[in-house]
Amino acid sequence: MDNELKVEGNENVSFQDISNSNITVIINKSADYKRLLDELSSLEEHLTDLNPEKADKINQLKNRIINKNAEIERFEQDVISLAEAFSKININTSRLIKAKEYFNEGKFKEANTILKLTEIDKDQNLLLTAKSKKEIELEGLSKQLIDNSNEYYIKAKALIINSYLSNSFGEIFNLFKRSIKSH
Repeated sequence: MDNELKVEGNENVSFQDISNSNITVIINKSADYKRLLDELSSLEEHLTDLNPEKADKINQLKNRIINKNAEIERFEQDVISLAEAFSKININTSRLIKAKEYFNEGKFKEANTILKLTEIDKDQNLLLTAKSKKEIELEGLSKQLIDNSNEYYIKAKALIINSYLSNSFGEIFNLFKRSIKSH
């Protein structure tokens, strides 16, 4: 499969729309990932140094190694998931642009930090308020269009009454069309 990422000591991970080499490079740039690998290496090294007669200690250490491998795998999955998210969204804000730059540099904590929740909340409140105002404005315009439509409709009906005296069916037809257009 073209979209598999082989990570040493772990199962293959599949993902779409993301280059294997890009993910590998990004993960390997991460200080957190390097720390996790160092911790795993240290645990494995400590395991080889243990006296084989200390079965309890060996089992505890093996469990810690299994847990560390699982933590590394979760980290890799999370990086892949974030890469997929970046590939699927439009990156149109300065915060997202900077977060993506940090992500590409393997600086995941910085990518998270740049997306300040207070600033995002503030922008959301401003945008929702502006949207609400526009919806109210649009609702007012819709009501005005209905009123305009009613005026055309009444004008056409009134003209029908007057059409007995003149031949104005074309004009009546146009008034009904305009009424429908506004409605």
